Amino acid sequence: MKNSTKVLIGFLVGTASGIAAGFYLNSEEGRQKRKELSQDLAKMEKRLEAKTREQYEQLSEKYSELSEKSKASFADLKEKSKTQFEELSSKAKEASSKAKTAMSSAAESTKEKVKNLRSKDQGEILADAAESKSNETVEKVKDTLKRGMEKAKKRTTRKSNDLDGTIA
Repeated sequence: MKNSTKVLIGFLVGTASGIAAGFYLNSEEGRQKRKELSQDLAKMEKRLEAKTREQYEQLSEKYSELSEKSKASFADLKEKSKTQFEELSSKAKEASSKAKTAMSSAAESTKEKVKNLRSKDQGEILADAAESKSNETVEKVKDTLKRGMEKAKKRTTRKSNDLDGTIA
């Protein structure tokens, strides 16, 4: 079949259906069905409107609850943050104060030591340095002698053992 034939058949079927529906809806039974359908649609519209209103109210209520909880949580978090900040700030100030005190004390101690060194005469300073150096040298000599004695003792023990082995 050609397309134009198909279109013509579709047009005729649609027209016939429209005419049949018009006759039916204009008949007594059709008017009754339209009235029932209109009433059913009105009832459905009222139910839908009531259900929509109910859901809207529920959602509004939930939104209000969540909003209040959110505000309370935020206020609580804000207060905790403020408290923690104040505590940390206090600890930082305390640590800073202790550090200043320690530095001040160290500075005073250093000043006192420098003052004491300046008050000693040069002879005392040189004597102290020489004494310190000689003490170091004595300790080094003692260590060297001690090691030498240990080596000698080991050699003597080895030779004694060798001699015992040849004698036996």
